[in-house]
Formats: sequence, structure tokens, C-alpha cells
Amino acid sequence: MRVKWVKVGLLSLLAAIIMFLNVSAVKPAQASTLADGEYTIPATLVQANGSTSSAAKFFANTAQVTVTGDQAQVSLAMQNHAEMFIKAATVAGQSAVSGSALTFNVTPATTTVPVTFNLQIPQLGAKTESASITLDWQTVPVVTPAETTTDSSTTTSATSDSATSSVTSAVGPTTTPTATKTTTAKSVKTVTQPRLTVKTVTNRTKTVTGLTSQGAKVVVKRHGTKLGSSTANQAGKYAVKLTKAQKAKTKLTITTTKAKISTTKTVTVRKAAVKKTVKKAKKPAKQAPKTPTGTWKATGTKGYTQVWTFTQKTGLTQKVYRHGKAVKTRVAYATYHVTPKTTTFWKVTYAPRKAKKQTLYLRFTTAKQFKLVNAQNHVIKAAATPAPATTWTFNRR
Repeated sequence: MRVKWVKVGLLSLLAAIIMFLNVSAVKPAQASTLADGEYTIPATLVQANGSTSSAAKFFANTAQVTVTGDQAQVSLAMQNHAEMFIKAATVAGQSAVSGSALTFNVTPATTTVPVTFNLQIPQLGAKTESASITLDWQTVPVVTPAETTTDSSTTTSATSDSATSSVTSAVGPTTTPTATKTTTAKSVKTVTQPRLTVKTVTNRTKTVTGLTSQGAKVVVKRHGTKLGSSTANQAGKYAVKLTKAQKAKTKLTITTTKAKISTTKTVTVRKAAVKKTVKKAKKPAKQAPKTPTGTWKATGTKGYTQVWTFTQKTGLTQKVYRHGKAVKTRVAYATYHVTPKTTTFWKVTYAPRKAKKQTLYLRFTTAKQFKLVNAQNHVIKAAATPAPATTWTFNRR
């Protein structure tokens, strides 16, 4: 009987040791990780003392990042013709120059990355400069994997059951309560880059317009120099006024930012189409009357006037007046015939009674006015005896 109780004690001690080992072997919950995807995050070049580097103006203030598992590819665009001076660059031990950008890999959430530039500067020659690139990952969503924690009572029960199975009948049945706690994964925050469209910019454009996200701030720069900014309205429309139109072939950088997420586009100023000058057609002279029928009066010199009357019934009559009194009838009841040379230039042939045919020429300036001209349509001076020679302009009475 004594030996039996000794065995029970040894087995109980063995179960306690195994329980202690199992409790000590529980793994801590997995650390939070960054969600896979493509993001735009703030990026800055800084000096060793933490202040912004003078080289920062040659790079965009945001970087494009692609997170895949435990690796992130970073692309930082150059600007202001930086590629003309940067011949090579090493970022975190990697050759990073790729076209007009620095491209390198880092562990996600790395905030500071060393960079060394090999420069070729006109008149100064080759130089080597060092700095650091700081990356702000705050806008990248974090994912915490599901973690399951089991109370020690469960582990103890499972272990002790196997260790004490041989003594259960001796000490009687035992019951161990079990409790399980489960933590579900945190929801992933959706990060959306603001959209950006830019209408065509020409060398006559003084306002850059387009569409972006509602409330986003839009900034227009030329070689790093800010030209203007505005905030998009509720419909996402923006209009950035420039102080003056930019020259053709100038490159403009348009950046839209919302909730610290930016989208950038570079556009080239186009040459505006030359407006064709359309010459307005000269208004044709007003048409002459269909016939000269009617009474026409012209004023000469020294108080003389002429009155001509054309009628289909009695023909052409020409009278001369002085100071309002009739002094001579030059033509009476002559038959006449009109031959239009042009719309406004007429040849009139008339024959006084018992006289030879005569010809005169009229140039109509309006339907109610004509001048006496010659066969070449030139204004002439003509005598109307007893009135002296002068130019005559007749108006319809």
C-alpha cells in the first residue's frame, strides 16, 4: 500500500514538471505587418543632422511603394533635370538609378535609408555626396494576423491526462474545465490614391484645370518652383491660376494631395494652334434701283441746281435752276434706254425729240443716289449750260 502511494506521488510530480515546460513554451503573438499593395508615401532627403538636404528639390516629395510580404520596392522620382547630374546612386547598398528615378528594396516600415550619389557637375567635375532618405509609412494600412491563446488549464489537462492515466482508478476520476480565447484579425483600412486628370495646357493657358478627388489640394510647379495652387470643389474640379502663360515645351508638375496621399503628373506645354485670320468679305455696294424712274436733284456751284425726271410715259426731262428759279430746260421728253454695265454702273442712251442720240453714265452709290461718271466709271466734271462745269451728285427726291 505504501509503495502504491509513492508511485502516485512520483507521477504527480512528473505531471507538474511537464505542465511547467509546456507553459514556458507558448509563443508570443505575431507582430503586426504592413498590408500588401501599392501606395504613395511621403519621402524626404535629409542631411546627417536631420535637416532637409539641399538635394531634396531634385526629387519628388512622395515615393511609390509596392509592399509584398516582408519586402517593399521603393521608387523615388527625380525632377528638375536631376538625371543630368546624377551618374550613379547607391541606396542601402543597392545600385538605385533607374531611368529618371531611384528604385531600391527595403524591409517594410524602414524609416531611414542611406544614399550616396556620384555626381558630375559642369565646371566642378566629379563629386560624391551622401544623405539619407526618410520614408513615412503612417498611411500604409497595418494587418494583425489572427492569434489563438489557450488557457494553461487546457494544456495542463491534456498533458496530465496522459501522465496520470495509470493512476486514475486509484485516485478517482477528475474533471478539468477548459477555456479558449480567440482574437480575430483587425480590419484593413482601404487607402485610395486621389485621381488626377489635367486638361491640355498650351502656351496661351493661364489657368490649369482638371479633375481630382473632392477637397484635394492641387499644386502646379515648374522645375520645382511653385506657380500656383487651389483646392478641388465638391465635384472634384480644380482651377490653378498661373501668373502668366508658360512657354511651349515647358514641363509642368501637377500634384494632388488628400489625407497625405499624393498623385503626380508631368505635362508638357503645347504650342497653341495659330488662329486663322478670316478676312471679312467686303459688303457689296447697295443695289441700284431696278429703274431710274423718279425725280432726281443735284446741287452745283454758284446757286445752280439740276432736276432730272425719268418716267416710262414721258421719258427723260432735264431742267436747270438758279436760286430755285427755272432758267433752262436742257432736255424735254427724250426717250431713253438703260444698259447696266454692272449692278451699280449704268449706261443711259437717250434721244431728245428731233435730235441725235446721246449717252451718259451713272454710278449708283445707294438706291437713292448716283454720280455722273465717264465710260471708265470715273467721276467727271460736266457743264449744264448755263451752269458751269462741276461734279454732280443726284439724290432721289
